[in-house]
Amino acid sequence: MLSDFFFPVGFPILLFFLFGQPYERGFYCDDESIRHPYKDSTISSAVLYVVGMVLPISSMLLIEYIHYQRTNNHVTRTLFGRNIHPWVWNCYKIIGVFGFGMACSQLTTDIAKYTVGRLRPHFFAVCMPDVDCLKDENKFRYIETFRCKNTDRHRLKDMRLSFPSGHSSFSAYTMIYLVIYLQARFTWQGSKLLRHFIQYLCFMMAVGTGLSRISDYKHHWSDVLIGSLQGALVAVLVNTKKILNTKPEGRRNIGRQKLRWLDGVEDDLRTLGVRRWRQKALVGQEWTKILRRPRLDFAKEEEEEEESLLYEVAVFVSDLFTAQRPGLTVVTETDGDPPSQSGNSATNRIC
Repeated sequence: MLSDFFFPVGFPILLFFLFGQPYERGFYCDDESIRHPYKDSTISSAVLYVVGMVLPISSMLLIEYIHYQRTNNHVTRTLFGRNIHPWVWNCYKIIGVFGFGMACSQLTTDIAKYTVGRLRPHFFAVCMPDVDCLKDENKFRYIETFRCKNTDRHRLKDMRLSFPSGHSSFSAYTMIYLVIYLQARFTWQGSKLLRHFIQYLCFMMAVGTGLSRISDYKHHWSDVLIGSLQGALVAVLVNTKKILNTKPEGRRNIGRQKLRWLDGVEDDLRTLGVRRWRQKALVGQEWTKILRRPRLDFAKEEEEEEESLLYEVAVFVSDLFTAQRPGLTVVTETDGDPPSQSGNSATNRIC
């Protein structure tokens, strides 16, 4: 998997970093948006990459380990003739997708940076162009031919890489990816607000990174906005399959909520008064007893229904014979019928 995303995506990123040359655009002397002073970054690139990779990866390792401990339907994979631990395999897949999306986001950012070549807000402070902007002929003229007095090649190259913001796109991708991952895999029921609080912290880390790039005069506000949107979009696209798989399957009528199979099972267990069923399901004997309870209850109900029916039949028959005492007149013949053996009366008496 590493080779699948490194060569088609990671290799062009390395080429851009080593040999890429941004588009050289000109400037206007009266453009105040590129006359800001130079400042060091509040969030350096080292801090950005360490936090942006270590925090999501460590969270994935921990959550996947918890899922491994709580489930028993593990599948052992074989790679190059060796068995791979299920936890290691799951982490490998999830972190591999995360790395692939991160490389795609960075490549998209680099392509835009080197193609547009927008000047950073501290362009004049870094370049110090050999152009006299006080002359009337240069005030409203678009200047393309100039030389920078600064000789630092790294800064001269970096001053043309304003759009979009790389810090914003990277932080947005890593944090939004982590937010989506937590939504899908963080299933602890101990606190209903803990997951949302962690997701909010991740989101604010991405927002804070973008705002710091504006206050440090590293990017224009539009650079940060587009970079954040691009990183978030890649994170959503990479997680599209995971997002779709979390939705209940099947069709439902409008206005009626679709219940999952698990919801029905939990309702039945709740009716039986079973608590902590996930832990009890791991114990074979105890879980077997729980499964037998509905069958015993159903058999008991059938037996009670049969007894109730027999009782009602017995009562009916008893009442019938109790009511047929001597002196009870029962109609056996009607007018126009032949006379009975006891005489011409239309009625006979029993006994």
